[in-house]
Amino acid sequence: IREAIGEAEKHGFRAQLPGLHKVLSDVAEAAGQPEVALQAAREALALAESFTGEREERAVAEMQARYDAAEKQREIERLDQAQRIRELELARSREENARQGEQLARQDLRLLLFAIGGGAFALISALLFALWRASRRHGERLRLLADTDGLTRVLNRRAFLERAQQAWERLQEEGGAASIALVDADHFKKINDTRGHQVGDRTLQRIAAALQSDLAPGAAVGRMGGEEFAVLLAGADTDTALAAAEAARARVGSDHLRPEGVGFPVTVSIGVASLHAGKVASVEDWLLAADKALYAAKAAGRNRVLVAGPEQFLRTATI
Repeated sequence: IREAIGEAEKHGFRAQLPGLHKVLSDVAEAAGQPEVALQAAREALALAESFTGEREERAVAEMQARYDAAEKQREIERLDQAQRIRELELARSREENARQGEQLARQDLRLLLFAIGGGAFALISALLFALWRASRRHGERLRLLADTDGLTRVLNRRAFLERAQQAWERLQEEGGAASIALVDADHFKKINDTRGHQVGDRTLQRIAAALQSDLAPGAAVGRMGGEEFAVLLAGADTDTALAAAEAARARVGSDHLRPEGVGFPVTVSIGVASLHAGKVASVEDWLLAADKALYAAKAAGRNRVLVAGPEQFLRTATI
């Protein structure tokens, strides 16, 4: 908009300046810049008053011209009739030429103003579109931040529970299978106490990275709090979920061998609960079944995967 104002001032299109300053004021106000908006509004008002003054001066000049013409007419009438006729015809001819010239000038001015107005509208439209896109991207970033755990960059508890609820509802409507794996870092308090919280945070980040690695389409990882994570495996039955959980446990267990690992062995215990349409009353019951399997894995010695079954827990191979 400021570039449009500069171009208008440069080329003498003063009639467009009040409107452009008014648009700048509106945009600045919408963008939360009240000082810029107030200054632009003042400039728009001053220019509008100046433009009005110029029109009044032209009106006075035209009135004076008409008065002078009348005086000239009275003077002509005192002249010789033949001479008066010739001068009158000459004056009429000149007035007609002037009128036609003014009409052409007004047409050119209207075309010029239309072109300037169209350019200003296009510029403003482009600016507003850019502002809309920037606002949309900002909104998307805010939504991402609201759904993401700040330390591990996986879903936070609220966002994960929303995903689990959606999966549960979809399963009730369409059928199929899905599984949840609750993952807990073994002896994590000892890591914090002996190696420090900075190393503990790094350990949680590496566990989250290992859980996210090789995820199937539609799967999601969330941090439920502290050292506990959850993995949603959409479309995975018990056998598929068991294999995926065991692979995740193995990746965490070998992560310390990688250059980016924490440098010491870390293990996790995992409890898996599979869901089939109509078999679990709610997401809370689904998570409770996985939590019971996790508790059993901890009680059985940690570093293992246990699957919640109808009457008992089935244990996978451990390291």
